[in-house]
Amino acid sequence: MSNELADVLADEETRVVPPEQSIGYQVRRLNQDMGDAMNRLVGRHGISNAQWGYLRHIYFEGGLSQRGLSDRIGRQGPSTVTALKRLERMGLVEIRKSEHDQRKNKVHLTAKGRALVRQLMPYVEQVAETAFRGFSPDEIDAFWSAVMRMRANFGDAQFQRRPPGQA
Repeated sequence: MSNELADVLADEETRVVPPEQSIGYQVRRLNQDMGDAMNRLVGRHGISNAQWGYLRHIYFEGGLSQRGLSDRIGRQGPSTVTALKRLERMGLVEIRKSEHDQRKNKVHLTAKGRALVRQLMPYVEQVAETAFRGFSPDEIDAFWSAVMRMRANFGDAQFQRRPPGQA
């Protein structure tokens, strides 16, 4: 055991929280479970849950720059570039130069991409229904309220997501 870990464990005021009692762990596991379910459903149509995330954001916010899309999805730029190239080869998106700034690319769905998003959208409801099985409407409302309040708590500049390489 490292000296640092021994010091932490020896500190009686430090509460060590097992993963199962950690909010972050439980939220991450729920996200993984929901992502696995979406992967199984959208995979029938030849795309991954990660690709679905891009398509869905582009559907609702078409014309985003590649960087803007990366920021919305919470992925690094190279991951977005790779995903968009694959989606472009599949004929689901097209990448065009910005009309206002030729240095920037804007991402748009093709007609095929829009049709696929509409076809897959019921899966979102199916996964949500699975997650909320056994919940009352009041419990579902309370869940959404709590999640939005928790996210707002991290809106403080101290917790804002920073671009890679910035401390």
